[in-house]
Amino acid sequence: MQAGESFFVGGYIFGLGQQMWCGTGSEELMYCDTGHGSEWIGVSMMELWNWFVKGGYVMYPILFCSVVAFAIAADRLLEYGRSSSGEVFFVRLRESLAAGRQDEVLELANGASGDAAKLTGKFLQHRDLLLLENDANLVLDGYEKNLVFLDMIVTVSPLLGLLGTILGMISSFKIFDLRAGQPFAITGGIGEALIATAFGLIVAIVALALHGVLRYRAEKLGTEIKECCNILETAKREGVL
Repeated sequence: MQAGESFFVGGYIFGLGQQMWCGTGSEELMYCDTGHGSEWIGVSMMELWNWFVKGGYVMYPILFCSVVAFAIAADRLLEYGRSSSGEVFFVRLRESLAAGRQDEVLELANGASGDAAKLTGKFLQHRDLLLLENDANLVLDGYEKNLVFLDMIVTVSPLLGLLGTILGMISSFKIFDLRAGQPFAITGGIGEALIATAFGLIVAIVALALHGVLRYRAEKLGTEIKECCNILETAKREGVL
């Protein structure tokens, strides 16, 4: 078979050397590079479900960890998107303070979105640096919300997978019976037991990547808050506010 050709086997369409879209709606596709050409390999959802079942009961807490990880990531990304005031806000804030236009600063704070704008508006009402510092600390603590649980999932998921593998191996040794003439029956059992470890590692790797992205966003927003506080403190000491 040459690159660029395709063939149909068992409800799947395979293609060599080209990208092809196939499936019946109940199937997924995996991409594989064999070194001799590019291939699309079909994997049915039923086969994935069979792997899940073979992993044992420990697969359910692993699945729960994956759902929680994605829920936390979605919640934090949405919240971080609403929390940023943007670079334009800080440019206009500096320009207004440099010109001594307090009314313009207040209008800017009320018209902009994000936590930095809210801190600015609240500071203009009270003109209290101590209150500004307390509010800023509360905002910074809010950026860390639920990230500790994502960190826990990174640690717990592979341990759950390892537990599933150990339990599976124990079950495999129980059915190991040389007298029955099946000395290699244990091999299949161990192979199935390793499924739990594989899924646990997959969840941990994805959760670790999500944690890194969220940590970066939280630190970036934290920098905005600190910059806002520095601008307002400087303006207060110089008598601009």
